[in-house]
Amino acid sequence: MTSQHSKKKNTFNDQMALDTKDKATRRVIAPYVKIVRKSKGALEKSKEESQKFSFYLHNKPSVLMQDLSSFLSDSVDLASVLQETADVLKVVTKANGVTLYMVDSASEEIYQVPKNVTDERHKVNWKIQKGSTVATYVAYKKEFVLVDDILCDDRFPSGLGYQDDMVKSVLCVPIVTTDGDCYAIVEMYRCVPEAPFSKDDLKISIVVSGWMGAAIHQNRLRLALQKQQELNDYLLDLIKCYFADNVSMETLITEIVKFAKATLGAERGSFFIIDPESSDMTAEVFDEGIDGSEGTTMRKKNIKVRLAKDRSIPGLVARTGVTVNLRDAYNDPRFFTEVEKRTGFITRSILCMPIVSLEKIILGVVQVVNKMNGVVFTSSDENLFKTFSVYCALALHYAKLNDKMHRTDLLNESNLNLLSLQLKPCVHDISNFSKNPEVSIPSGFSDFRWYVSIDEEPIMPQMVYYMIRTVVGFQEVNVHALKEFILTVRKCYRPNPYHNWEHAFNVAHCMYNILLRNKSLFTNVEIKALIIACVCHDLDHGGYTNNFLQKTEQTLSQLYDESFLENHHFQVAMLIYKVIQIFVQLSKTLWQQISAEMKHCILATDLANYFKVRIKLLQISNDQGLDWGNRHHRQLCKAIMMTSCDLSGSCKPYMVAKTLTDNVIKEFYNQGDKEKAMGLTPLSLMDREKSAQIPEDQVNFLNIIVLPCTDLLKSFLPNCADLSAEALLLRKTWQEIIDLKGRKSWRQDDSVVNPIE
Repeated sequence: MTSQHSKKKNTFNDQMALDTKDKATRRVIAPYVKIVRKSKGALEKSKEESQKFSFYLHNKPSVLMQDLSSFLSDSVDLASVLQETADVLKVVTKANGVTLYMVDSASEEIYQVPKNVTDERHKVNWKIQKGSTVATYVAYKKEFVLVDDILCDDRFPSGLGYQDDMVKSVLCVPIVTTDGDCYAIVEMYRCVPEAPFSKDDLKISIVVSGWMGAAIHQNRLRLALQKQQELNDYLLDLIKCYFADNVSMETLITEIVKFAKATLGAERGSFFIIDPESSDMTAEVFDEGIDGSEGTTMRKKNIKVRLAKDRSIPGLVARTGVTVNLRDAYNDPRFFTEVEKRTGFITRSILCMPIVSLEKIILGVVQVVNKMNGVVFTSSDENLFKTFSVYCALALHYAKLNDKMHRTDLLNESNLNLLSLQLKPCVHDISNFSKNPEVSIPSGFSDFRWYVSIDEEPIMPQMVYYMIRTVVGFQEVNVHALKEFILTVRKCYRPNPYHNWEHAFNVAHCMYNILLRNKSLFTNVEIKALIIACVCHDLDHGGYTNNFLQKTEQTLSQLYDESFLENHHFQVAMLIYKVIQIFVQLSKTLWQQISAEMKHCILATDLANYFKVRIKLLQISNDQGLDWGNRHHRQLCKAIMMTSCDLSGSCKPYMVAKTLTDNVIKEFYNQGDKEKAMGLTPLSLMDREKSAQIPEDQVNFLNIIVLPCTDLLKSFLPNCADLSAEALLLRKTWQEIIDLKGRKSWRQDDSVVNPIE
């Protein structure tokens, strides 16, 4: 028992083994297996894509987190809290008055904000420097000042910054954070005849200001984390906007400007998209209301702006490609005030930046106006805006790509409509077919050995019609559409030596005979899919192998991951069916099942897939036995059926098989010639200079590919054993031809006696 099991296992291993070390085996399977080979062009393209990726990678949003504490200090107002602290110090130190100054590090100024006044236009500013007021000196030195008599101190020629002859003693302390930033100045004073501030007053003020500095620092850290979360949320929203389906340009730009405004604390934003085709930098303008009251989506203005001639800041940025940061718009000669006069909107500060692609092309301009919680846009804002412009470039690239894809889809639809008209067969052929749909079927038609003759070639459409009618029936078939479908399929086969309409007919004839013998094993869906797939399995075949398409980087090899030709054949079949629907009253679900079956069947004709299927089916047969009720087992069996039909030209009598072999060789040699012309070395099977090996190649082809396939078919469909029998006879004939090589054989001409002259 053990020896029998061992013997069976060894036989199975021999069946599964494919000795790729054998030279003859490699020669036979080489045209059909996948060869991984990158061309120079592919490598250069990959390198270019890598560079583009690196460009965006190096501009990742890490810069958004840089100097975040400084950024937050511009957007978070602590003046009211500090004013309350100053009032407390005034009471504790018994000062006659107190003044709070806020420090603007960007403009290097301090400004006094009177109580209960939040309008920035009421601020009184002083430059941070020595030799001026007490507060500017303290801001400059970041040290306290205690003066008994301000009028007698030469360090402060401007005193407190305003005239008050009654002021005498001054105590001024800075509020400095733990990282060394001076955030505010608290200035207390006593008038004549009050006593000067004491050291105890100084100690209290220093302690309070120190605690306030630490508190501000902690608050900054807290707000930094909060702001970081907000920025992350904005980025996520932006990414969702990039990749959501059917995103309009207005929605996309709204998200971009919203992100910019929230990040920079701006009052208003605008976006300009430059048309790359225009010579004068014509741009579409997207703008919003002052307070966003016009809706959640930015409105696209009906006018277009020629930025090449426009006097606005966006026009200047578009022409120069340089960022502009106006800290005081009305005092800057670059600012054009005519627009302000028409709209009534008051512009205080502007940050405007170009959106530049990797190729250094200006795609657009984005602008934010009026810093809300600060005087001007800072250098930190500019750094944020630089990174933000990268996101803008990505957004514009995506939007333009999306628009291009949409236009391409529309163009493809238009081309398909045109192609649909051209696909339809000649009206005379349709008329002739309709008048003579049925013909006399040749004798032996139900025999696997039968092959169409030259005289019968004109009636091949009628014979296909007969085969479909016999195995499928006409219950769910539009008879007129079926005739048109068959003629259209014939029209879509190219006039190749081998992969042509005649080959498709032969494959369909083989499947017809298999189904005729085993119809009860298959469902109606499977029968329809199998016979139609055979008729369509090589549609629009160019006469070249998948390997050739990959080496020469043809369109199909870039369109599909594998089985390039077979995927294309299926797509052409679907296109024809879309134009000519042969099945009537067929539900969408049922058609999806049929089309899925057809795709599986057509892809099975790729011999690269056959080797995988064969191993799986042998494994199943050896381990658990074939189960027709198992869907996976059925799929493998149908794949072997398709491959057997595709190889059935090698299961014909020698004279038929020899003609078909010559046709295949013609295609192979044509491909080999093209490869030589391209500087490539063709496979030996495709080299016409090695034609002497044709008989040996055919024997190896039968041994390695055809007979293992037909024997496997015979194992689960015994009534199809004739295919294997014919393949064996053909192998024997080819072997005899090999054996006769080099021998002198008798020819009739050798026995003819030449007449005596």
